[in-house]
Amino acid sequence: MIMKKIFNAISVLATTALVAVSCNVDAVSTIFDESTVANLSNNVTFVQDVVVNQEIPAAQKTFVIPISRSIATSAVTVNLTSTLPAAITCPASVTFAAGEISAEIVLDITNMSVGETFKGKISIDIPKEETSLSFSKLSVNCTLAKAFSWESLGKGQFLDVFWEGELFDDVEVLKAEGFNIYRFMDPYASSVGEGAKPAYISFTVNDDKTVKFDSFDTPYLYDANHCVTAYFPSEASSSAADYDKYNVFVDDYYFALVPYWYVNGVGGWNCKYGYTLFASLPGAPTDLGDWYGANYGE
Repeated sequence: MIMKKIFNAISVLATTALVAVSCNVDAVSTIFDESTVANLSNNVTFVQDVVVNQEIPAAQKTFVIPISRSIATSAVTVNLTSTLPAAITCPASVTFAAGEISAEIVLDITNMSVGETFKGKISIDIPKEETSLSFSKLSVNCTLAKAFSWESLGKGQFLDVFWEGELFDDVEVLKAEGFNIYRFMDPYASSVGEGAKPAYISFTVNDDKTVKFDSFDTPYLYDANHCVTAYFPSEASSSAADYDKYNVFVDDYYFALVPYWYVNGVGGWNCKYGYTLFASLPGAPTDLGDWYGANYGE
């Protein structure tokens, strides 16, 4: 008798489960029938609020931003507006093909210069008479930059005459592929300075053999809160712009630099002959110290 009751109970539970499943299936078929879908709004939206990519390969010519919609019944074209800089070309519209819920906004980034950051916004332009579409994320903020590809040239030298003539050997030198831009890596690694040391110093060689270096903080401390900074002259003061031309690339191997030396909030030495920096590429025919002595020493 007890076993019969157990079988009866199991049978009731099984029947209940089947009814529940049957109800769920009916509900699903009701939600997704064709008449319901036809009445749904076709929602168009950017997939992201923000797009940030500052490592785009230098040779890349296009950049894709995705956009989506909720219904793919027929083809739809959406107009776009952009505040991106002129170096980036944004299409005036994007089209969803019939049967597809996603599309791509293809930006032409051919004219983006390497090493510079470009910012702007792309927005969906909704016509006043539009009634067949709805919209979620109406815009996307973009921050884009092309990154250099770096190759190691080997070991060079770096000489800081400003601080008691420190010469640093075996400094790794990187070159940006396709550009006359160099990085001297960790040039103050063995410096006596007690402050934070720059990860690298970057030099750009211009067509006329003048050099632009990126201003940097040295490990030399004025006090516990202030270090000595080496500025490219015109970046420190417009009155020092005449010194820019004395930063040069010599004999295809050597850099001779005249920084504007300054302690922020305190004062400094400005541009001064003798308070100079020098560097040499790997394979230089003469040791940097000897080359400096022969060409710039007193």
